[in-house]
Amino acid sequence: RHFVELMRRTEDGQGGVLVLENPLGRVVGLAAFVRVDSFYEQHVGYVSFYASPDYLQQIPELLTAAQAQAGALGMSVLQTYVADGDGAAMAVLQRAGFVEEARLRGRLSDGEAMRDLLVYTAFVAGAQRQRNPRDDYYGQRTAWQVDRIRRRAEA
Repeated sequence: RHFVELMRRTEDGQGGVLVLENPLGRVVGLAAFVRVDSFYEQHVGYVSFYASPDYLQQIPELLTAAQAQAGALGMSVLQTYVADGDGAAMAVLQRAGFVEEARLRGRLSDGEAMRDLLVYTAFVAGAQRQRNPRDDYYGQRTAWQVDRIRRRAEA
């Protein structure tokens, strides 16, 4: 369900989905990224990935391709979250150029113990411009709305 929700959010240039197939054409891995829905963070994307254990070693290549696509969409930062102690995921991210940027202490619980949540970040070569105007995010009045309110106040 997580990936279905993420894929829906990739529409209209807000992200992308990359699929890893085995020689039989079966999906064995997936990486999806989506732009953060904020005017001030629209240059940032969140990436998530999954692979069958036999294909985990190919995920760095998939994440590198996701970085290239994100850069083409104007995202200069990709970030993801991983549980401290998930050595396989941390190794995959490091091989794809991600670095641990933050540690949120005690954010995860498995019912027995608390674990830290790690934020891994990759800085992507690509456009770093603001893509959408501020009004698209915060519903500010456009010029015609301001003019309409002014005319009604004057009447």
